[in-house]
Amino acid sequence: MHLRLPLAGLALLLAAHAAHAEPGEAARAQLDTMLESAFQIDPHTDEPAFRAALEEARTFAETLYPEGHPELALIDYELAIADLNAGRFAEGAARIEAILPILEAAGEGYLPNRLSGMNALLAARVRMGDLAAARAISEQVLAARRKLLEHEPGNESFIAGLAASLNNAAYILNADGQSRAAITYMAEVEALIDRLEAPAAELISYLTNTPTYWAALGESDKALSEGQRLTAKMEALLPPNHPVLANAYNSLSIRAAERGLLDDAERFSRRAIALAMGAEEPDMGMASSMRLSLAQTLIKKGAAEDALATVDEALSFIEQGHGPKGELTLYAQHARAHALRDLGRLDEAIMVAEAADALRAETMEPASYRRIAGQETLAEFYAEAGRPRDAYVTQLAAQEGRSTGDDTALWEDLTGQIMLGAYGIRAGIGGIDEVAAAHAQLIANRDAIAASGEPDAVQLAILGQANDWALDAAMHAGDFDAAFRFAQYGLATKADRSVQLAAFRRGLGAADALAVRSYQDKAEALRGLANQQLEAMSIGVAPETMAEMRAQIASARSELAEAGRAVDPASFTGSEPITLAAVQASLGEGDAVLLAQPLPTGLAVLVATKDAHSMHLAPLDSREVSSLAANMRGALAGGDVLMRGVLAAPARKASAQPAYDFAPGAALFAALFEGESGQLLEGADHIMVAAGGALTRIPFAALAPAAPSLAEADWVIRHHSLSTLASLSTLARAPSPESPRAARVVAVGAPVLGGTALTTLRSSRMLALGATVADLPPLPEALAELNALSRALDTAETVLLTGEDARETRVLAEIAQPAEVIAFATHGLLEGDLAGLAEPALVLTPNDGDDGLLTASEIAALDMDADWVVLSACNTGGPDRPGAAGLSGLASAFLYAGARNLLVSHWEVADDVARAITVPTVESYYREGIAPAEGLRRAVLALIDDSGEPRLQHPAYWAPFVYVGS
Repeated sequence: MHLRLPLAGLALLLAAHAAHAEPGEAARAQLDTMLESAFQIDPHTDEPAFRAALEEARTFAETLYPEGHPELALIDYELAIADLNAGRFAEGAARIEAILPILEAAGEGYLPNRLSGMNALLAARVRMGDLAAARAISEQVLAARRKLLEHEPGNESFIAGLAASLNNAAYILNADGQSRAAITYMAEVEALIDRLEAPAAELISYLTNTPTYWAALGESDKALSEGQRLTAKMEALLPPNHPVLANAYNSLSIRAAERGLLDDAERFSRRAIALAMGAEEPDMGMASSMRLSLAQTLIKKGAAEDALATVDEALSFIEQGHGPKGELTLYAQHARAHALRDLGRLDEAIMVAEAADALRAETMEPASYRRIAGQETLAEFYAEAGRPRDAYVTQLAAQEGRSTGDDTALWEDLTGQIMLGAYGIRAGIGGIDEVAAAHAQLIANRDAIAASGEPDAVQLAILGQANDWALDAAMHAGDFDAAFRFAQYGLATKADRSVQLAAFRRGLGAADALAVRSYQDKAEALRGLANQQLEAMSIGVAPETMAEMRAQIASARSELAEAGRAVDPASFTGSEPITLAAVQASLGEGDAVLLAQPLPTGLAVLVATKDAHSMHLAPLDSREVSSLAANMRGALAGGDVLMRGVLAAPARKASAQPAYDFAPGAALFAALFEGESGQLLEGADHIMVAAGGALTRIPFAALAPAAPSLAEADWVIRHHSLSTLASLSTLARAPSPESPRAARVVAVGAPVLGGTALTTLRSSRMLALGATVADLPPLPEALAELNALSRALDTAETVLLTGEDARETRVLAEIAQPAEVIAFATHGLLEGDLAGLAEPALVLTPNDGDDGLLTASEIAALDMDADWVVLSACNTGGPDRPGAAGLSGLASAFLYAGARNLLVSHWEVADDVARAITVPTVESYYREGIAPAEGLRRAVLALIDDSGEPRLQHPAYWAPFVYVGS
């Protein structure tokens, strides 16, 4: 939140002289020259020089005027402003309080100056947490400045003064929970700035507040678009790299973090800090504020230790300037409490949060969003500490506060009601019906928005939080039906959405399907453009490029609105989850469905078989699950992992069995397979997994209790075949034919590449900076794999696109036609694997006309009719961006395009191992009618047990492939 103060205009100083006896003309001219020289120095870039020049002028003025003279007070006012701009609020406030009586006694000629002083004192009081005093001052100043401007509409000093007063009044309104009124004031501020020929940097900085107020209303898309628009406006008004731009980038950091674009958010924050610190004299106050935004992003990225260090670096300076009750001080304590909790220091976190909450109660209105956020954080900490009644009481206070503010942040209000219900159930207060009613209203809100557009990323994030707490409530209430329903909302990933949208289109006639597809494509394109624009701004691009992107987004919005007139978007929201009865009716003997959703309070595990069901809440919260999943991925990568395109040398094939850390996988295995739920799973031959959060990034096949060695490991895949459910809705599909036949197969891969063949551990991320597609290593086994796959299937038509034929235009044409199997054997890349690669991609043969990259967006634009897509490449089940859920990248793109089942990989695939898994999996289905998941299980066990190579017992080799389908 930005609250800055304009310098009193030099014109005001000169105009006031006539009211008092003047010194000699030459002496006064000398003082005016000294003051004018001081005001030529930008305090943002050289505060010490600015202050030194003012103090020199003050010393000279003392020889001309007696102490207590208003002319001396005016110079003291500028020194006070320097204090405030440097974050020394207590010192600045004290100076102004001494000045105001002098200016009041000096008469009407000094009214503008007195108003400037009052406005500055208001800002100081806000920063020090004394909102009551600030509110009273604001009303007086605003009324007086409006009158001044009415008398002299063209007076630029009066225009600037009113803009400052409106900005401060808007800040207080927002802090009091009246954000819409604050936005109205900010529109007036912008209009006033536009009336000035050369607005001061302090005035321009006010523009960064508007997006924050939109965000406080829950309108994050508007907050983002306004943030981008106003940042561009500020860049046009200010010199390059001006420190005031730090506020704009910090605001964009917050908007990016809200969307889960954490790398972009971190870049924005670090850029903001660099601008604040890059002046000749660093602005420590501004930089400290930016560090708090960075800390919040680091917390979301799981870097709590770095976040705590970042907060502590800022806190000492902030507290010194703002005082213990200052709004920014309390925000810093809020961030510090989160970091402590994530580091496992919950008792300390509660103490910090309690102290901050008590101080907010003294300084902020109940409707203040900062106060409510602090209360909700404290309530969550209490719940985690096993104090549900304290959590309930604290959350109730937050809800009561919301009821006194704007009624537009309905999503947050309903989510707060769900959290209150969850705490109440634990404390023996209320039941699941209240939670279900609030959740139903949230879903209705989502569907209402979908009727005219799409819920934005922040609204979806709020809905995700609500789903988690609703599931928590149902688990503690012991209501399996409610839990099963809420879990599905929580598991509604990008892949789930892709499946449901494709299924919806398949149920329509040709014309309607075309109209719906057009709308869906345009909605997806708009989301992608918005994220691309944020990323472009975070890394810094030319202004003309940004202008082009803004034009593209405006055009995309217009196209989406036009496409929306031809369809009913609300009809394909996918809002109704499948019932337990419907799921059980779809299951055969030996089938089980496993839903696993990490929650802030534990790991929710729900299991259903044909005639039974059970659930439990395992004692692993979402942070612990994320840590275990990351450690398990690290253990898997600790083997002799080789990327696609690498063959193991003969000497290495005979090497001893590599080491493996069972601990993280064993902890997850115990959480999932315990109690009655675990007994149901143990009795199942085939487990269909729908997982959320960090669990989407690991293969359940590689879970196992701890074992002395890999040879003795009792992997889950030894007892169960496993399918990954991108969406539970797939269980409602008609069963596959008993004797499947692949009438048409398209096999693509083995592209022509010019890189050096690899025989040692490498990753595509380790390629030289500036590497291109052509620099990737060749794929010595890919052609053999595709040929073997083609021979293994009894097909009427096989299209083999390898080498020079594996070009993008040819491949797109062939895979757009109906086929039972489409198989790729090539490199799979994630965002950032190559310079400039902004999305996942499959590698094809590059030439002058094609870049050699079949990207996720190009795949999603297809209209496919494919029963199976085999992606024998690295990371094809990986995310579309760092930190996102699994299956959100290439897998989701193929599902959205119309593929019904997939074979994808979680990480790098060894070139000689891929064929041993993919070919028998597909062959056993089409030649013997063996279910795909069981075919994959048999192929994996053959690799582990029959290869004669101890190294292949390591799950790094056999576990990356997962079957996605029912």
